Amino acid sequence: MARDKETFERISLSFHQTFVPERRYLSSLMKFAEDTKEANLAQIADATGIPTGSSSGKVEPTMNYAKGMGLLEVSRGETCRWRLQLSPLGRIVLTEDQFMSEGFTQWVLHLQLCRRSGGAEAWYAIFAESTLELGRSFTEEALKTFLLGRYGKRSNMIGPVVRMYSSEPSFSACGALTERGDRIERRATPCETTHFPGYHYIFFSLWDDFFAGVQQVDLEHFERQTRLFATMGWNVPQINRFLDNLADEGLAKIDRQTGHALVLRTSGTAGALKRLYSNLL
Repeated sequence: MARDKETFERISLSFHQTFVPERRYLSSLMKFAEDTKEANLAQIADATGIPTGSSSGKVEPTMNYAKGMGLLEVSRGETCRWRLQLSPLGRIVLTEDQFMSEGFTQWVLHLQLCRRSGGAEAWYAIFAESTLELGRSFTEEALKTFLLGRYGKRSNMIGPVVRMYSSEPSFSACGALTERGDRIERRATPCETTHFPGYHYIFFSLWDDFFAGVQQVDLEHFERQTRLFATMGWNVPQINRFLDNLADEGLAKIDRQTGHALVLRTSGTAGALKRLYSNLL
């Protein structure tokens, strides 16, 4: 059974406190959490070098970015305020691309941040649900109007969503959004075979989240629930290329006899994660 949409949880609109995610701080946080830690903000700041202050700082936004990207599992600790645990994805990223400098890594983490369940609110809204209203190119004013209609009048709704993709210390190698003059352009996720292992992992992890225990899924139903391909900005030929790759790699069987794709998974998510960087070696 698909998950009911009422159970979807995303990180709040203002979690970032206007800070973009900085890869060096994400990396430091992952190193800190390599062995599960319980700590307060000051202890995390001392151990990682992430700036913090008496009332604000970058530690908590960085933790939330790492959580939204699926790099860390963050919860309340028993002895201290926070309990940080490196996720399986975080562990492989730390091993293969510690500072997340590869465009491939940044695209995977960007898609994670845009998840309908577990991602960040503004990222999901902008990348997964605004295409019909905004198209591939839009003004900042149009983006504000879209967010205003969705959330009402709130300050810093856009926040760092656009800035992070032009900032080199952040996610410019991905560049999912680009400012050109007075317009913002949305870039589709690269439909490249070198990137497909990352998309395999995301596809199957979303399957686990939305269709736990289900072996075969109608792709249209999968998309209605997850909004994955809308987030990626892919058209039908690109989606079919991805499906054909799943079949070619022996990860799924695709049945198109009914006129639309039924996907029977033949691979687990853990196996997809192990192969994450296999095409970049």
